[in-house]
Amino acid sequence: MTGLNSPYGLAFGPAGALYIADFNNDRVVEVPVRGGRRTVPVAGPHTPAGLAVPPGREGY
Repeated sequence: MTGLNSPYGLAFGPAGALYIADFNNDRVVEVPVRGGRRTVPVAGPHTPAGLAVPPGREGY
């Protein structure tokens, strides 16, 4: 995977998607089970360092 700058935290959602806290890019990246990736819309992350995916909140 390219484009990550200091990935700092990881979490798996209930359906298996991987979420990455991309610390120096100020974003959270979702890597779905079936491939691809996208930036997750979240409110104002600034250097995210940890993640938790609540049940039922996967697949934005």
